[in-house]
Amino acid sequence: MSSEVLPGEKEAGAPPGPRGFTQIMRLIAQRRRDPLGLYLQLVNQYGDLVYFRVGRIGYALVSDPDCIQHVLQTNASNYVKGPGYERLRGILGNGLITSEGEQWRFQRRLTVPEFHQGRIAASVQDVVRVTREMMAGWETPATSSTPVDLADEMSRVTLKIVSQSLLGSDPSARAEEVRVSVQNALNFSDGGGIVLHRLIDILIPARYRSRAFRMKERAPLPGSKRFMQSVGVVDDVVGRIVADRRRSNDYGNDLLGAFMKAQDQDNGSRMNDTQLRDAITTILIAGHETTATALTWTWHLLDENRAVAAKMREEIDRVIGDRDPGFEDLAQLRYTHHVFEEALRFYPPVWRLSRVAFGDDAMMGFRIPAGTVVIISPYVTHRSRRFWANPETFNPDRFETATERPRFVYIPFGAGQRYCVGANFAFMEAIIVLALVARRWSFTPIKQPFEYAAGPTLRPAHGLPVLVSRRELA
Repeated sequence: MSSEVLPGEKEAGAPPGPRGFTQIMRLIAQRRRDPLGLYLQLVNQYGDLVYFRVGRIGYALVSDPDCIQHVLQTNASNYVKGPGYERLRGILGNGLITSEGEQWRFQRRLTVPEFHQGRIAASVQDVVRVTREMMAGWETPATSSTPVDLADEMSRVTLKIVSQSLLGSDPSARAEEVRVSVQNALNFSDGGGIVLHRLIDILIPARYRSRAFRMKERAPLPGSKRFMQSVGVVDDVVGRIVADRRRSNDYGNDLLGAFMKAQDQDNGSRMNDTQLRDAITTILIAGHETTATALTWTWHLLDENRAVAAKMREEIDRVIGDRDPGFEDLAQLRYTHHVFEEALRFYPPVWRLSRVAFGDDAMMGFRIPAGTVVIISPYVTHRSRRFWANPETFNPDRFETATERPRFVYIPFGAGQRYCVGANFAFMEAIIVLALVARRWSFTPIKQPFEYAAGPTLRPAHGLPVLVSRRELA
């Protein structure tokens, strides 16, 4: 794949894709009903580069790994975050996920060292302790046959882990309020206002869109009011965390401390309260939402694939027995690791990335005009039959073999310079939670119609209600 359009190639025409008013209206309608199915359908019909226009905006759905590498790594300087990230800015501010340029580089420099192996190893006991506390709360539901929603449980446990391990704060007093507020805000940022977002994309020039999003968030409507209330809860909790740390006169050695101690290389200034709020809110939300969602999908897939679940439990029994797992056990829990890898392939929580071309570009011999919104869907790329055998089959063994695949065909944590800094921490956290829970508990799902919710993350639409029971230890 070359980024240059050579003489005689297809530079005169746009890449293939749906054209005409009727097709675009059908596309918009299907995007609301079934975005995952729509993306798969477009790729199957038109290929690895699909182009279409909706009003003023051109969109390019890219699923070829070479093109993905071009956008996220090779020519990343030509691409900025897409419109979906603008919608997240209302809750995340200008944190690591939504910021650009020097502000992003500054936060990235501070964050990367906090996820080194030593820090991850030191956090294992926090994960064990918090997971044990969660499981202790299942004793009463187990004896009374009361359903437990694993989606909520995974959200609670990961929120507590990230708060204590990375921010040095125990959110117990308001943890549930924060968790629900985060979900409400994220739902509003995409799914709750998807129709208005599309109209904004179509009708309003790009330079005015951020202003339009802010107006929508503050409109006197029930959804907007609930969004602002949710953001207010998160702001209040994060503000108290920062204020408590300042009063202690001890910055500490965790990620919050690193942010508070950091100084600008040019003028020596430190992060103000707004900058700290944005940085900490991003870590708090991104650090628990994606891992919680991935764990929820893992439990769902293990229920649907009982042989895989039995094989994983056999490994856990053999490696850790009746003790708590430690950091040194992670390397021995290979199959459990592959189970989580395969769950991330099958249902990647971050199912869609978007970038906007700053200047004209070219991919696969086609011109990509400046202003084009490039859509990259890990969900679609993870199902490419070019690179994955039987992609609709849940098969952790595919990660056991040394199959040669392009680097950018598996991107559950993104790729390139904006690859998720917390990926290794998330893997550690997930493997420890899976090992502890699967060793001691069994689940009987309460069957319900399967539906997904494709908002900022890909989640089961109705949670994952189960009956819990103690597992007889070998």
